[in-house]
Amino acid sequence: MQSGFLTHDLMHNQIFKQRKRDQAHGWFWGNICLGASGVWWRDEHFEHHVFTNTFLEGGGSTDPQQHEAPLWCQDDALRPTSHPLLMRIQHVTFLPILVLVGRFGLILASYTMQRGAWEHLGCALHWVWMGAVLAVVAEQHGGSGMLVFYMAAVCVQGMLALQLCVSHYDKPFIEKGESKAAAGWLRRQVGVSKDVECPRWVDWFHGGLNLHRVHHLMPRLSRCRYRDVNVQLDQLLDAHGIESDVEPFFSAVSSTMAHLQKQALTVPLETIVETVMGA
Repeated sequence: MQSGFLTHDLMHNQIFKQRKRDQAHGWFWGNICLGASGVWWRDEHFEHHVFTNTFLEGGGSTDPQQHEAPLWCQDDALRPTSHPLLMRIQHVTFLPILVLVGRFGLILASYTMQRGAWEHLGCALHWVWMGAVLAVVAEQHGGSGMLVFYMAAVCVQGMLALQLCVSHYDKPFIEKGESKAAAGWLRRQVGVSKDVECPRWVDWFHGGLNLHRVHHLMPRLSRCRYRDVNVQLDQLLDAHGIESDVEPFFSAVSSTMAHLQKQALTVPLETIVETVMGA
């Protein structure tokens, strides 16, 4: 989980402010420690920052990190790429899939889309290291103990996926072309981002991304500066009457689940029956 946050910061060039140096360290923390290509993640994540919660008419989401088609549908605009039956139960499947399967979805996407021998080498080294760790666990606790050990790690990383989803999942989508002119950068990013309210000492758990509005407005700002800038951002928003969304973590998760349920209930039962019968 912390390797994922470090990869995120390095690929944004937040730490050393030197692109080659940041990305070399990002390769270590991403490919070797996390087990997923840092370059692949960077390319998707940069597009997510530019086109947060956007879609193409009839074509689904154009935000690569905000629509796991066909599993979930956060907005009516995403119906063409959502499965009616899966959409109807999305508020039930959301947490189990993120926590139990999120890790496997991450590495599968990475391995099918990453390019270059260096990227593949880093991920191969991850599994050499992981194999050595699991061999030690298996020697002490057997195969079942090894499985419990690995799945515990999978679930912890699933919390990373959950934290990222609650930052945007209950926010509206807008057509990709319109997003460029619908509002200024500040209004647009604040409107599609949610902050998680927590004490300063819990920032490590969220990797600083609990202050998501600041991060989306200034992606290269180091996370150690987020709280200072957040005070100024709140003053600016108050001065211009711009509303923003800030909730405690469990409240944010609850709001996301309620939004997914609301979307799920818009699917008529007749559509579900037709889908099942057709299959």
